[in-house]
Amino acid sequence: MLSKSYIRTAGWLYIVIAVAGGFSIGYVPSVMSAATLAENTALYRLGLLGDIIVLLCELALTVMLYRIFKPVSETLALIATYARFAMVGVMAINILLGVLPLYVISLSTPMPEMVLALFEAKQIGVYVWQLFFSLHLLAIGAMILRSGLFPRLLGWMMGIGAFGYLLEGLSKLTYFENAALSWAIIGLLVVVTLGELAFAIWLIAKGQVRA
Repeated sequence: MLSKSYIRTAGWLYIVIAVAGGFSIGYVPSVMSAATLAENTALYRLGLLGDIIVLLCELALTVMLYRIFKPVSETLALIATYARFAMVGVMAINILLGVLPLYVISLSTPMPEMVLALFEAKQIGVYVWQLFFSLHLLAIGAMILRSGLFPRLLGWMMGIGAFGYLLEGLSKLTYFENAALSWAIIGLLVVVTLGELAFAIWLIAKGQVRA
């Protein structure tokens, strides 16, 4: 049996990822653009710091989730692990893309077009890692349902909500815009976000699973 501190650490890593990711992936891009980067470099650097925190926490959490779910299904646990590691790889590339605009604007002759292109490339990277994350969530949701160790509702929320990341990634990468699809994606993302937060709180509160 895994220790309570081990399980609770996994839960807290979820919380750290949610807070840091909400800031760097959600808030910063919503208030900044390539055109305003030069006037908001401090906020942009904080966003990069948030991305780095997410990256490091994701690496640790991925391994911990594998140990938690391996007794349920080694195959599904490996699928979830490799999918999340692939997501982390794309995140690492995104951090590199995020650093490059700071270098470009530091040049004696800044290139606005290059800054814009790097901004767009970084956002496209987000949609790419969402595809891997959706596969991870589907596997985790299936294992929660099969395990009997966690509330089944959490498994359904993660499994169904995973399609929010999948559909958003596919729609953005293929430039397919549809109002009904957009609302469906929002609803699914709300479901999966609440499911992940509830799962994190459950791990912290209970602190015990069989392994």
